Amino acid sequence: MAPVDERSGGHVLISFFSGIVDEHDRVIPGGYPGGLLPLIGGRVREFSPLPPEERVRVRVHGSEVEAGVWQDDLVADRAAVLATYVDGYLQGEAAALHHELGDGVVTYLGTLLDEAGMDRMFDTVLDEAQVAPVLETPSGVEAAERHGAEGSYLFLLNHGQREAEITVPCGSTDLLSGGAVFAAGDTLTLQAAAVAVLKYDR
Repeated sequence: MAPVDERSGGHVLISFFSGIVDEHDRVIPGGYPGGLLPLIGGRVREFSPLPPEERVRVRVHGSEVEAGVWQDDLVADRAAVLATYVDGYLQGEAAALHHELGDGVVTYLGTLLDEAGMDRMFDTVLDEAQVAPVLETPSGVEAAERHGAEGSYLFLLNHGQREAEITVPCGSTDLLSGGAVFAAGDTLTLQAAAVAVLKYDR
């Protein structure tokens, strides 16, 4: 693994069982999580997979959420503790670490949080990185923006199984529906697994 340059900054969220092996699938010696050990500001003392039906509670920013599948027994050396286990044999121990590294931040998550917990964790990382969504969309709808010489383009992809309604942010033309024209504030209905590409001037 290439040396880490701490000066460049950046924000990264690392989940459990990462960095364990090298590119030849050989376990990296020196402790877990292997090649990522210099980044997380702590270490994994031991792995603790959970049976499929078992859940533990985790406290994240004062709220309790459920977690399953996996528990890392984490030790915070230089990192701050971002989340803790509420019950189970790791009660009171770190479930996630927050490590300021040079100009950047590394968040290490040692368990699989439920949907509400993952939303809270992603919000924390994105807020700290000052990353905002292109457009507020319903759950399951992805929005991406691209800019070119002939205009700007908003790509909307519905990954869900139900239709979704999106409020169009500005006057635009849907390039994939025969040129339908929308005004700012209009509602676009996107069917399940459908895509829309809106072209606009900005």
